[in-house]
Amino acid sequence: MDPLTHSLVGAALAQSSRRRLGLAEASALLIGANLPDLDAFTYFVSQDLAFGFRRGWTHGPAGVVAGALLLAGALLAIDRFVRVRWGSGATGPPFVVLLRLAAIATASHPLLDWLNTYGVRFLMPFSDRWFYGDALFIIDPWIWLLLGGAVFLSRDAIGVLEGLGWAALTLLTSALMLMTGMAPAGAKGVWIAGSLLIALARFMRRVRTPRVARAGLLLAGFYAAAMVAASWTASAMIPERLAREEPASLEALMVGPVACNPMRWDVVAQTREGYRRASWHWLRQPHLELIAGRIAKPPDTPIVRDALADPSVRGTMGWMRFPYVEVEPDPASADRWIVRIMDLRYVRDRREGFGVATLTVVADID
Repeated sequence: MDPLTHSLVGAALAQSSRRRLGLAEASALLIGANLPDLDAFTYFVSQDLAFGFRRGWTHGPAGVVAGALLLAGALLAIDRFVRVRWGSGATGPPFVVLLRLAAIATASHPLLDWLNTYGVRFLMPFSDRWFYGDALFIIDPWIWLLLGGAVFLSRDAIGVLEGLGWAALTLLTSALMLMTGMAPAGAKGVWIAGSLLIALARFMRRVRTPRVARAGLLLAGFYAAAMVAASWTASAMIPERLAREEPASLEALMVGPVACNPMRWDVVAQTREGYRRASWHWLRQPHLELIAGRIAKPPDTPIVRDALADPSVRGTMGWMRFPYVEVEPDPASADRWIVRIMDLRYVRDRREGFGVATLTVVADID
């Protein structure tokens, strides 16, 4: 999931405490909720390294345990330094408390990441296997609304600077919802109504209410669970319906979410003959709407074999779930071929950028 979602989970956990948490304790939750994404630095090295490393070591059990221990130790050291440096006589939180909070927050991160189609490698470093929840779009505004509203309503009196921060966050997320074409008209209406209700509720009650934060976490959990159930239910129904129009052996299936609309899902079916794309609509009959045309799997040709085996795409190939390729001659050289490797989860039209690996292969086709 996106950093805002992880941060809101950490903030909601902090606000749900019956007692007011100290800075070190709140930091354990906020930082811990984002800590596994330290592996994002690999994007600054190369896309292939990022695909090969992201959501692996730092998201596996060893990484979660090590991250929680290091974070708790660092926060304890900083807290004690500050208290000694400024002569505070108060006793800071014990290590075991910081460790428990850091562990809860850090463990929440891979669980949330599992919910989308990108996937997560829960078992690293023991196994490189990917796990996919296929339930939430990587940016889910309804999670933002539930958790953001819960944190906003559960806060104590809000000062000017914090108020400006909340206003800026509301404007940015609302601009994404209302001005980018990402959301259908109905979703925009729900977003506006929900935002106004949260603002009205905040105006009417301005005291710290941990129960609101707990309720937000609970509702967000119910929503995520319902999306998981919807994806799995559709996945169980699709093979029979797909077989009516596509009598081929089904090898793999993804029923993934689309932005802002829990009633519509993106379907990718892998068969022996290739890939088929479709849409699943819960509010329509028939639910399954096949998209015309089949996309071929990577062919077993010398050019494609050389491209797929190239060391520069080792990480990318380990990440890809539904790979397909396009091959075209290089206009600059008669014996060179441009090979684009793409993943049908994210790339539907040939382009450069995320999810596309482009190589130049030297091959003699004679």
